[in-house]
Amino acid sequence: MNAEGIFMAERIFGSTILNSDGKAVPVRYIGEQHVKEDLGRIPSFQDWIQELPTRPWMYGQKLTKTQELRASILTRFNVSLSSRLAALSNQPL
Repeated sequence: MNAEGIFMAERIFGSTILNSDGKAVPVRYIGEQHVKEDLGRIPSFQDWIQELPTRPWMYGQKLTKTQELRASILTRFNVSLSSRLAALSNQPL
């Protein structure tokens, strides 16, 4: 996760959530603490993207049929996951 992921969590779950004691806890604080515990710091989006491997399609090379199918499946999975997360954020904890 990176700084953008923390902001995305805030957009999905709202600025605060209620803990088991009924107290509002900032989602950004939870995300920041989680990332700091796992990584020791909060990487920027630039830090994160610099580590991604480049692929031929990133430079405009045409995808093979297999690559197109894989991309289509991953896109559908990500959309499905995003909609599930959004639905969960509207449910009480």
